[in-house]
Amino acid sequence: MPKILIIYCFSFLWFLSAVAFAEDKSFGILSVENGLSIHKEQSLSPRDDKEEPDSTAKFNAVLPKVMGSAAASDWSANLEAKVKKDYDEFFAVIKEKPPYYFRYTFDVDYTLYSGTVLPFLSIAVGFDSYLGGAHGNYLLRTTTFNTENGLILRLSDIFTTEGLAFIINDINQQIKQDTEEQFFKDAEVVNLDNVDFYFDGNQIVFIFQRYDISPYSSGMPSFSYDVRRLQEQLFFIK
Repeated sequence: MPKILIIYCFSFLWFLSAVAFAEDKSFGILSVENGLSIHKEQSLSPRDDKEEPDSTAKFNAVLPKVMGSAAASDWSANLEAKVKKDYDEFFAVIKEKPPYYFRYTFDVDYTLYSGTVLPFLSIAVGFDSYLGGAHGNYLLRTTTFNTENGLILRLSDIFTTEGLAFIINDINQQIKQDTEEQFFKDAEVVNLDNVDFYFDGNQIVFIFQRYDISPYSSGMPSFSYDVRRLQEQLFFIK
């Protein structure tokens, strides 16, 4: 039976795994190690009134470096370029903030998952930031590699058209049956094109970002399925 889980990320540390700090991990032809690491903290807007501490800005990032295929190297390089851009934009925005006491933060880290039924490696990269306001922002992006050839996989590479339709219908049924008002009343999943997913053991997990189908307070809805029960819908198991 599929399972639904609501993921809350009020603290970015809740999501981290010790895997992200390992020296090196091998998955088929691929290997993963820590890549770009950025740690910067600076004080902002010094105050004459020292009853309150100065505003501070912290940027922390530890990125994965995936090796073993051209696709993996390109993915790692693109991620590094994105985070460097995030770094520049973060401190540019912070400079324009008023001199109030805030602890502005931007954290990036990753977790590795591997499938036991299928030869897949999934990498989940979390972006957690606070730039003022009622709450911070959290975004989770996932990428899945075929560990036999090093290519990046889309859902259409893994599931048949009928298989994707089955999952979409099942998720919509779970949303309709929700009695705790965790989802928007008119929430409906039309396709899975922009939905993040990862393989963990014998499970495939689909994650929806905040506001996709539910309010911020509901966290990130996650629907998981046992891959072994979806064999007829998979290209990889025949």
